[in-house]
Amino acid sequence: MDVYEVELRFSVGEPALSMDEIDDKLYESGFGDALVGHGDKGRVSIALSRQAASEKELIGNTRVLIEKIFPQATWLTMSNGVDYGNKQKRLDIDALIEDKAIFDAKTSSGFVDVPENKTALHPARYFEGLYLSKATANGLGIWDIINSLDITEEYFYDFLNEKARIDMALAKKLEVVTGMSFEFWLRTQGNFDNSHK
Repeated sequence: MDVYEVELRFSVGEPALSMDEIDDKLYESGFGDALVGHGDKGRVSIALSRQAASEKELIGNTRVLIEKIFPQATWLTMSNGVDYGNKQKRLDIDALIEDKAIFDAKTSSGFVDVPENKTALHPARYFEGLYLSKATANGLGIWDIINSLDITEEYFYDFLNEKARIDMALAKKLEVVTGMSFEFWLRTQGNFDNSHK
């Protein structure tokens, strides 16, 4: 099986749910490896990379899971509804967050061009954006995080400053602490390495 990247955007259909509650429901249902963006009024964008027989199968399976989690969900856009042309278009997450865009799969409105030579982000950027900022906002201190990762302070800051690579040992520690699979961390490191050759 090949690895496919898909992006789906939907409204959860439950306005009382907070972003944290939506994130918790997604995490508990196996989306810990997905990049999740939030818009106004319960709109969510999910980007994930997984093995599947085809992109269509991955989208179908993801839809089924989302509809189990959020029975009132309504679909807004899906990656197979957009002609990406070598996958060079992605959801405009800033517009989604700021509620400034109308997303239309047929016209590609609300999507942005991604340059061919786009450099992949270091895994530390995902760690900061998807875990660290939320953890510290919820009262966890940096020392708590360093201790839970069971690494030295120097190694922690080397990682944040993109001077340390993620190996299997760190990937498994990150999985335990963040809830995001070790495969996700190894994949982001591999993408970063490949884009910096």
